[in-house]
Amino acid sequence: MANTYVFFTSDNGWHEGEHRIPARKARPYEEDVHMPLLVRGPGVAAGHHAQKLALNTDYLPTFTDLACSSSSPCNTQNYTYVPDGRSLRPVLKGNATGWRSAVLLEAHRTSEGGDTPAALGIRTSSGPKYIEYASGNKELYYLGRDPYELSNRYPAARPSAGLVSRLHALKTCAGASCRAAENGQ
Repeated sequence: MANTYVFFTSDNGWHEGEHRIPARKARPYEEDVHMPLLVRGPGVAAGHHAQKLALNTDYLPTFTDLACSSSSPCNTQNYTYVPDGRSLRPVLKGNATGWRSAVLLEAHRTSEGGDTPAALGIRTSSGPKYIEYASGNKELYYLGRDPYELSNRYPAARPSAGLVSRLHALKTCAGASCRAAENGQ
């Protein structure tokens, strides 16, 4: 159909021994947080491969944006929600400017067996990923050079003050300040 979009994605990942973690999930590693998102539909170029950070909170604004157009307007007068995410339309169309350059990674509770540590981290589109665990342990990875997160560079290479400050901004933001923190402002 000429106005149909198909989205394929997945939930968070599952460890089968990676990072010496037995069959578990809810960790800040790429196996858990880097999920596929494949989209096909009108205006989405075949073979287009965007390298943008997307979140599951982007789906509602994206679906609403794609469903509500000048040719089929939506009546949103009765809706008072303010979505946390962003419409992925510019990413899908290949004309995204000023897109987020970081996302907050968080785990606030443990899994069934109590073995998932509470952690907050920042994953950036430029490569650094910094994680602070509630235990006080810290991890720093440079994904461009170490995509499998095999070499924790903390404390040998301390994260920049800007990265740590940005993590603090992401974990304490609300509303529009979150968008600014994701953009690095």
